Amino acid sequence: HQQFILRHDENLASKLAKLETLLKHEEEAREKAFAKLDSRLSRGDVVLENERKEREEREHVVITRLAETASEVISARDRARECLSRFEEVGLLKESLARDRLERQFGEAGLELGVKEQAVRMDQLLQSWEMRERTLDRVLGELSDKVEHEIKNRAEGDADVMKQIHARREETLANLAAERRKVQEVVGK
Repeated sequence: HQQFILRHDENLASKLAKLETLLKHEEEAREKAFAKLDSRLSRGDVVLENERKEREEREHVVITRLAETASEVISARDRARECLSRFEEVGLLKESLARDRLERQFGEAGLELGVKEQAVRMDQLLQSWEMRERTLDRVLGELSDKVEHEIKNRAEGDADVMKQIHARREETLANLAAERRKVQEVVGK
């Protein structure tokens, strides 16, 4: 009877040893799978971070280009104003010369007509310039609105991606914890 108990204990010990070996192999396999999953998540995080940095760099380039364009437009507008001022000075000088001539030569209608034509031409130039300036202001406003809209959209996109990453990480950690509890329950039995 004692031999039977000894055999039964040996048989039970052998089965327990096999079960422990299987549990160790299972635990090692799960740890490797967890490590692979964590590595994939880390690589995904790196890829997402790189994409975010690339978007920020592109955004910076666009903003820099817009700033340069705005600076060039402002410079062109300033030069145009300077030209307009010079045109006005020229117009004033022409009017002054015309008055001098008229004072010397009362009766010369040709000079009056010339001055009037110059005044009309100057008015046309001024109106043309004002229209171009309004167009430039409108274009700058539209570009500014587009940049602000793009920045807002990218910020919202970045926030959504970060939420998804956080949710995936939380889900993975919860799954890992559940798997570990299952393994511990099996080992505990």
